[in-house]
This record gives sequence, structure tokens and C-alpha cells, in this order.
Amino acid sequence: MGENQFKLIQCQKHKVMSICDVFGSVRPKICAIVQLLHRHKEVVDLCEEHYRLGHDSLPSEDQITLQLIKTYLPLKMGEIWWEIKHKQGSVLPLDRYLAETLADRYLNWSLAVQRTQLDLLRGSEAQVRGEEQKYYGLIRGHS
Repeated sequence: MGENQFKLIQCQKHKVMSICDVFGSVRPKICAIVQLLHRHKEVVDLCEEHYRLGHDSLPSEDQITLQLIKTYLPLKMGEIWWEIKHKQGSVLPLDRYLAETLADRYLNWSLAVQRTQLDLLRGSEAQVRGEEQKYYGLIRGHS
């Protein structure tokens, strides 16, 4: 973390920490790069085809990480709303309702991401099991 980022975070100590977390993290930058790549999907696909980079066959761990990257912004916004919901003091009932609604939406987002990650893991495990069975069948055939 650079000196300027450290000073900026120190100035914000008593503010919403979810927002301060963004200043010292590379995650927002990675999220921005991935969103730019998605925005220019045609060019990325042409490069993929021309240079045969092999990004289509990412390992399951990288697919899980990519899932987090794709949902970083909604999850970070939800984290901010969740923190605001718990820190709110004397606010209007409508504002309290909005903060609770947005915090609940964040919870639903995070559960959906978790389900997707579990599905990716299960698919990966099934693929590994299938490859093992194929390999064992090959070994039995040569015995």
C-alpha cells in the first residue's frame, strides 16, 4: 500500500470501513479490468481465437475466483449497505426500510454467488471422478 493510500485510510478511520477498504485493495482494479474485457468481448474473442490463449478451459479454482471478480461490485455495495444498516442511529423509517432492503438484497447476492461456487466445485469433482474412472478402466484393460 502506498503512502498516500495509507494516509487516506487513516483520515477515514471513523467512517464506513467497507468504503475505506477499497482504497488499499487491488480488487476494484481487477474488477474494472474484467469489466472492460467484457465490454470489448468481440476483440477479446478475436484475440483468444487468433493467439489460442486457452482461457476457455480455466481450472475450477480460477473459475471460482472469476465468479467473485464478476460480482465484486454488487457484493461491495451490499457490504456497504449492510454496514450502514448496523450503524444507523436515529434515521427516518423510510431510510431504515431502504437500508434493510438493500442489505437483504446483498445477502441474497452473496448466497447466489456461494451456490454458483459450490456448483462449480461439484462439477469439477464430477469431472475429476470421471477422468479417474476412465483411467482405471484403461489400466484394467491392459492388465
